[in-house]
Amino acid sequence: PLPTCTDPPVPPAHRWPGWRASQEAGPNADTRLTHAFRLCTSRRPDAGELKTLHRLLEQSRQEFAGSPKNAAQVAFNDPKNPVPLPSGSSMTDLAAWSAVARALLNLDETLTKQ
Repeated sequence: PLPTCTDPPVPPAHRWPGWRASQEAGPNADTRLTHAFRLCTSRRPDAGELKTLHRLLEQSRQEFAGSPKNAAQVAFNDPKNPVPLPSGSSMTDLAAWSAVARALLNLDETLTKQ
């Protein structure tokens, strides 16, 4: 079977589209979400997809803001020895972007590239 981002050896991979979007796409959430979506699917999201991604990002930020320990576990491979955060990012923000990236990496469209 094809491993996905929910399989044990793969979870660190789900951090990188969010990390790259925060580094390469500027401070605007729309451009970051579009960039992360394009990294995973090779196309731009439509308006409905972008709205869904915004909702996921905001819900994830709220959830991780209330649970710093969970945010550290999602944001870093080893929360006791975290890597430097991207400029202008917080651990909560990186964890929220990781949640978005995980959703993108598990899309059928990402996994099959048809």
